[in-house]
Amino acid sequence: MAAKKKPTAKNSLVGNINKRKKAGTSRSKSKSTVSKKAYSAMEHNWPTKARSAKKRTAKKRTAKKAAAKKRAPRSATKTT
Repeated sequence: MAAKKKPTAKNSLVGNINKRKKAGTSRSKSKSTVSKKAYSAMEHNWPTKARSAKKRTAKKRTAKKAAAKKRAPRSATKTT
């Protein structure tokens, strides 16, 4: 008995990706990535909650880096 193929959803993004992968079809580098302009346009349509969360995490990350730079090494503050 032949093995049944798993049905993929019509126009499924994952199905299309896997189909291209199986066929060995690839895109050129210029068409394979999302441009900064297109990404920012997409991001503009996201809910503001998601954008503000992204900004908060970026602020936390930069604050941690700044605090680490200000901190002096412990061996330098040691007195004998």
